[in-house]
Amino acid sequence: MSLSSGLTTYDLKDRDIGDLLVLNWEETDPAKKRGLGIFYRAKLISQPALKEIAIKKHGSEANLATHLQRKRATLLAAHQQRVADYETAIAERQQLLNEGDTSAAAAVTMGPTKKKIPKSRPAIPAMLNGSGTPPFYQTFAIFRGGFLSVENGVVSHDKLVRCMLCVMMEKLRDDDCKARGDSFEFIDPGFMPPTVLDAHKEAAHYDREEEECFDGCADDGDSEGRCRICFNASAVWLNHEFGGL
Repeated sequence: MSLSSGLTTYDLKDRDIGDLLVLNWEETDPAKKRGLGIFYRAKLISQPALKEIAIKKHGSEANLATHLQRKRATLLAAHQQRVADYETAIAERQQLLNEGDTSAAAAVTMGPTKKKIPKSRPAIPAMLNGSGTPPFYQTFAIFRGGFLSVENGVVSHDKLVRCMLCVMMEKLRDDDCKARGDSFEFIDPGFMPPTVLDAHKEAAHYDREEEECFDGCADDGDSEGRCRICFNASAVWLNHEFGGL
């Protein structure tokens, strides 16, 4: 959940969380970023870990529940009083305006409890408003060598991998074509979650292993002009030859 919502939910302070892992999440896609508005960035934290800290702070889960219940009751009572003061002052101000006394209406800035009247209706306290964590925060943040998954409030780390066949194709192309322009445009898929690696290899490499080159570049002694089909075939052969790199 978002850090701010977590601290509010369990009535904790920043100092309470110590060195607990905080994930800095940010949407970088310009189109999605515009749609999210101010919510394009967030600090995320493990909800179970926050709850555990709160339980330790109060001695037991029962003590925590009692503390939160009392806190919410206090906040609710204070909120209801602020709303009552606001509505009373607004009604008084409107009555004076109806009577044509604009100066007296402008002077109504205090409620019955002598507290300053806010410019708008008091907002309900965050603790009473439930979690403020938008659902799109429950996603994952990609880094170059791995990604942090945030699912059901639990943060876990997984390592991203690269397809070695793609790496070999890129190496063969760079070695064979460094003295001239590339013979084909190689789009490196880069790092990916391990769960999609096998499907990628099948679609991008093994399913295309039997493709035939009609340009004769496979028989070209100096390898100039070799195509994607030939580079893929060479990479697959090397992978088999050296025991699945």
